[in-house]
Amino acid sequence: MAVQWIGGVERGAAEIREAMSNFGGARKVEIPESAASRPRTRHQIINHVIDIDGDTARTVAYWFAMTNNTPQKDVQIMYMGHYEDELVRRDGRWRFKHRKVYNESLENRALFYPGLGEKDPRTP
Repeated sequence: MAVQWIGGVERGAAEIREAMSNFGGARKVEIPESAASRPRTRHQIINHVIDIDGDTARTVAYWFAMTNNTPQKDVQIMYMGHYEDELVRRDGRWRFKHRKVYNESLENRALFYPGLGEKDPRTP
């Protein structure tokens, strides 16, 4: 399996686990013993589209991250994007073969995304 994201390309379970173990909500957080609550960041995945062809599949899903860890303690959207995935069925179980993560809030955003069915908005 490979994951292509803003941080580069990770191949195999060990590389992916290492990259994700220090990313976002996976980081260790110091919480005082007296704490009764804590701010959180949530990652939501929505609007899955799955096209299956035998033992392979392609999926597209939107995602966004929101947090209440703000000075004013309100909820704000931090990032948004989408996934384009390739899956394969092995021994009756679906596995990721490749995931491309588009973060439309950062440098790898594009004018349009053919994988989402978008066309160049400059053309009729």
